[in-house]
Amino acid sequence: MNFEPRARFELSRVFSRTFGALGPNFGAIFLLAVAFSYLPQAVSEGLVINFQVISPDDVLRQFLATSELLLIYAAFGLGLGIGLTFVADRTARGLSVSIQDCLGQISRQFFAFLLLETIMTLCLVFSAFLLVVPAIMLSMAWAAAAPVLVLEGKRPTDSLIRSADLTRGYRWPIFGVTLLFGLITAVPSFVLSLTTRNVTPFINLVVIMPMFNSVAQVLNLLLAVAIYHELRFVKEGSSSPVADVFA
Repeated sequence: MNFEPRARFELSRVFSRTFGALGPNFGAIFLLAVAFSYLPQAVSEGLVINFQVISPDDVLRQFLATSELLLIYAAFGLGLGIGLTFVADRTARGLSVSIQDCLGQISRQFFAFLLLETIMTLCLVFSAFLLVVPAIMLSMAWAAAAPVLVLEGKRPTDSLIRSADLTRGYRWPIFGVTLLFGLITAVPSFVLSLTTRNVTPFINLVVIMPMFNSVAQVLNLLLAVAIYHELRFVKEGSSSPVADVFA
């Protein structure tokens, strides 16, 4: 499919959209981060510490308990993805949003989002077995799939197709933005790991690291929405990238 870009894909605009989403609806973002990211991490880490007292012979029990925690944490992560995408959309449109609105959106789209993430994960794992580069390019092609599903209400397979169309011609810039953002969040993580070496393991694993990981997770999810907004602006010329979806 041929297209004529209406504007350049700009890193500064993507970063501005990412951090700009934090302002007007910060309260909703904070509550989502605490409920769907920090608390699941803190509880999981606390229980994992307790699992260490289990007899080494009871490996199966420890494995099953850890697996259950990972599944529960993944479910909360899906909810966070839906909720933050919804908040970022409303912020881009100059609208306020409550935590009740976010919870309603999560309940409506949870299973569709779960199916989308399952399809993407299986395909990416399979492609990774072939070569690393195809897996990276596939992930870049589907970089906008989650926002498409949440904001445009498309089915999971249609969201993947729509994302591939939106990202066509911009997958390397998207890779560059994602890599740069990952490096930006990795530096504070490294510094934090050095400065907390003398902190007790419980405080470090249950309080400090979950707080930092929650912030990083929120920013990365907002980045995905910002990339979607930028792609719609560049390829479709919409100053409010999601306005026509809800018109």
